[in-house]
Amino acid sequence: MGWTKRRATTSKGKDPDDFPALKKRKSQLEEAAVEHHVPKQLVVNWDQTAIHYIPVSNYTMDERGASNINVARIDDKREFTAVLAGAADETFLPPQLIVEGLTKRCHPKLRPGVIWPENWDVTHNKKHWSNEDSMIRYFQNVLLPYRSRVVEAANLPKDQKMVCLFDVFCGQWTKRCKKFLGENNIIAIQVPANCTDKLQPMDLSINKPLKTVMKDRFQTWYNEQEN
Repeated sequence: MGWTKRRATTSKGKDPDDFPALKKRKSQLEEAAVEHHVPKQLVVNWDQTAIHYIPVSNYTMDERGASNINVARIDDKREFTAVLAGAADETFLPPQLIVEGLTKRCHPKLRPGVIWPENWDVTHNKKHWSNEDSMIRYFQNVLLPYRSRVVEAANLPKDQKMVCLFDVFCGQWTKRCKKFLGENNIIAIQVPANCTDKLQPMDLSINKPLKTVMKDRFQTWYNEQEN
């Protein structure tokens, strides 16, 4: 009938012209780890990702050859932000979840008998977006406790350096954030703009599978309600 499965039209950032810069940034990470004798447990990458409460597919049916593909409800903003992190030894740090609201009453209600894991950081703000305040909270409630556990377990010096790789999101590169990291022996290395698909491990290996699992779980739950 002239129709086919099509992916929604999306915009994509341009790749950087200076690809040697990508290699240089990778070298900075490796050199910092070697220079400061940083174990793999303390080489950490984190990334913010938006997760829909009700998953939306990027695909629809449209005419063959159509240049602009629209998908109903793909712009649905009923979502929350998750800050996910992993270390180079494949250890996952507790997540930070940011929901929309002004008080704890806005936090998702769990099933009876189910509670949030104690080391998860569940918080809220007006727009459910990661910002400077939520990142400072993340450092205090997730990153530093994790660093302390590793230092104690491995009998490392109290001033042991930690290396963190993250992208150019402005909320985590403020003077306040950089000062906090520096004062706590954390070396920050930046993924250049438009390079997360090449240098951001969480974006490459964790974010999409997580969203796929959540989508599958939602579909299973929805089918159960219908039956």
